Amino acid sequence: MINNTSTLATYIYNKKGQITKFIDGKLGETTEYCYDCHGNALYKYLVSSDGELLRVVDGNTEKTAVNGSMRTITSGTDEDGNSYVKNGKAKITTDTDDFGRTTKVTTKVDDSPKFNVFYNYANVGETNRTTNNIHEIIYKIGNYNEILKCKYAYDANGNVSGRWEYNVRMARYIYDSLNQITENWSYNTYEYDDGGNIVRKSTQRLDYSGNPTESVIRNTQSLFI
Repeated sequence: MINNTSTLATYIYNKKGQITKFIDGKLGETTEYCYDCHGNALYKYLVSSDGELLRVVDGNTEKTAVNGSMRTITSGTDEDGNSYVKNGKAKITTDTDDFGRTTKVTTKVDDSPKFNVFYNYANVGETNRTTNNIHEIIYKIGNYNEILKCKYAYDANGNVSGRWEYNVRMARYIYDSLNQITENWSYNTYEYDDGGNIVRKSTQRLDYSGNPTESVIRNTQSLFI
């Protein structure tokens, strides 16, 4: 692949038409692919322009160079059929229901639960009719310390129409006939330092119609908001 002045990328294939090498003309990095005698992919690795090994992907295991050392990330399915990603002592597991929807994401360190996120989904009409629309998200430190609960409402077309945190309405969304968002009623005020950086964000309570009130329900002070 070339433009008027240089080669953007180079692709090399084996006799079976499988890609064996990809060279990034801009970055100078090379990705090589290896196969067994039956044409099944075994692994691939990425090498920098100066020959440094940057990444190796072998099945469910990925090794990436970070600050001069290789960091290993593995992924797969546990004995309960849940998918996971593991990096050193940290492991993130995703539970799903019979419809394939995410119901829980657990972060463990040394097999101890550190953070959990739970997902509940909205029903339509009768309780036995369900959707992929998220009704509620609950965040917990460990298994018991709940730190946040968010709820969502939807209009007849499945668009998010409102968002609540602990039964306090935080936002209201309005759409046109093409389901394009036209209004986002979430009232925040910001304070800045002399360098133009946000140092405080205040969120006001919305009334039943979604209009901002004078009641401040959250003040956030952070370098990153």
